[in-house]
Amino acid sequence: MTIHTFKSILKSQTSLFQQLAEHQAQLQYAVMDKNYSLTDQSISAMRKISESIRVYEIKRQEAFEKLLESMDISVEYGLTMLFATLEPHEREELSSAFRELKIAVLQVRTVNEGIMAYSGSHMETMEEIIDALYPGRRDGTYNSSGARQKTATPLVLDHSL
Repeated sequence: MTIHTFKSILKSQTSLFQQLAEHQAQLQYAVMDKNYSLTDQSISAMRKISESIRVYEIKRQEAFEKLLESMDISVEYGLTMLFATLEPHEREELSSAFRELKIAVLQVRTVNEGIMAYSGSHMETMEEIIDALYPGRRDGTYNSSGARQKTATPLVLDHSL
């Protein structure tokens, strides 16, 4: 295993994370616009990309272990010793590849947090509207053991009583 092969795997994985971030941004806009066909397309594409990322993560781990083995570096010293043994230009290239991967992962997290914040806010708003329209809805009920339940479950009433 060469350092160039390992960097190539890092770059491929970075590219996949960037594609995932783009599809997540597309999903965010589709959800906000209530464009459900685009939402389904985005989710489908994201699943495929996620599977590819998983495959590349396994490849990256295996390549890293082989690279350390080829350079006679113990796995316990790992990345630190690898950087210490590389030439300055190779160290900078590898460091740059790792940095780009971290940035791509952060982009995915940021867009994902935006989607979660929007969805959470939307759900809170809907609950507030329901509470305002039906104020007694949240009074709670009691289960068969006498404990109070927070969520209302459907009740069947016998009108003949």
